[in-house]
Amino acid sequence: MWLGQYILEGKKPVPCYDTMQWAMWLETHRDERRVAFTPLGDCFVSTVFLGLDHGFGWGPPLQKPILFETMAFGPEAQGKYRGKPYTYRPEICSMNRYSTWDEAEAGHREILAEVQNYLLDTAVKAEEGIMAIAAKT
Repeated sequence: MWLGQYILEGKKPVPCYDTMQWAMWLETHRDERRVAFTPLGDCFVSTVFLGLDHGFGWGPPLQKPILFETMAFGPEAQGKYRGKPYTYRPEICSMNRYSTWDEAEAGHREILAEVQNYLLDTAVKAEEGIMAIAAKT
């Protein structure tokens, strides 16, 4: 039974009908599965090839498989990145998924811009708050 497994040939997803071959490919091609990774201070944005169709066959016939995902992460939770805790940051942006490598690269840039805008807006608000407190003293 095929579960929607894919591997990459270059940047092109291709179906893989042998589950063991697919699992071995995932294990041995970790770096090739990363589309983009951008650290931003204590946050980072990561876009990866998932290897499984996350459309799960629920779309219309001949719908393209959903195989790539972008997420933004920031400080505060259980995981570790460079020794620091991290968590998904829903206040920054939502997670997005894509069908192709090119869509995933474009999506990475979009979410990266959202995170940068969030961080800039947060810094401006913090500075405004500090200035307001300083003005009261």
